[in-house]
Amino acid sequence: MKERCPDAKLAGPARLSGYALEFNIFSSKRKCGCADIVQRQGSEVWGLLFEVTDACIASLDKYEGVDGGHYRRITAQVDSDGGKVSCCTYEVVSKTPGHLPSHDYLGKITTAAKQYSFPKEYAKMLSGVQTCD
Repeated sequence: MKERCPDAKLAGPARLSGYALEFNIFSSKRKCGCADIVQRQGSEVWGLLFEVTDACIASLDKYEGVDGGHYRRITAQVDSDGGKVSCCTYEVVSKTPGHLPSHDYLGKITTAAKQYSFPKEYAKMLSGVQTCD
């Protein structure tokens, strides 16, 4: 976020209920599977909530390949320290299940989980994700 949206302000951790984390797109740049959210009853995805500007959203749309059909921006309701918040997030358009993240890519997610005290069960789930290297 620091590189793509220097004006973004971290609001803190947030939970997206009714979704699961999967790796349903392959990045030729990263040479691994990349994160996606998939609707799944009883599941949740933890992440970081940011306050962003319109310029940030335009930058994120470009980075996530919205115009190229890789990801689409959706509106979601998340739970944060400030209560329920409406926000935008991204999901893969053409899902191709079965990709594995790299150790480095997954490490960015697990580092955030530790640093921002995501629930232990979620951190445990992350530690069980198989990587491609």
